[in-house]
Amino acid sequence: MRKSKSSGNTVEEKVTKQAVNPPPPPPEPTTTKRNTTRSKKETKLEEPSPKEVTKKENKKSKETKKSKETKEMKELAPCEMLLNAIESHDDSWPFLSPVNTKQFPTYKKIIKKPMDFVSIRQKLETGG
Repeated sequence: MRKSKSSGNTVEEKVTKQAVNPPPPPPEPTTTKRNTTRSKKETKLEEPSPKEVTKKENKKSKETKKSKETKEMKELAPCEMLLNAIESHDDSWPFLSPVNTKQFPTYKKIIKKPMDFVSIRQKLETGG
């Protein structure tokens, strides 16, 4: 028989000890039963009132509107710069204000979609 160096026991004795006394299985996770009944206070805390829900929805919609507005402003910034440059040009004077239809009554018959820089600026500011 061979003897192991560490404890002085033979290899066969170790094997038989392990066969007779196997190591204990790992402990199973313990589960505890929770009380599923809830008090009225807990129920009230967990379920928001309809007013709270609408407040949250309104807040979210305001935030999304603000983000959309800032995004649109960023996208339209080059258009505003271009409009400013065109308005400052020397030859832009005929388009700086709308045509007076009382002074020129046939203007709308000839020009179906009249456009001037004031109208363009209004559309640019309203996002339309």
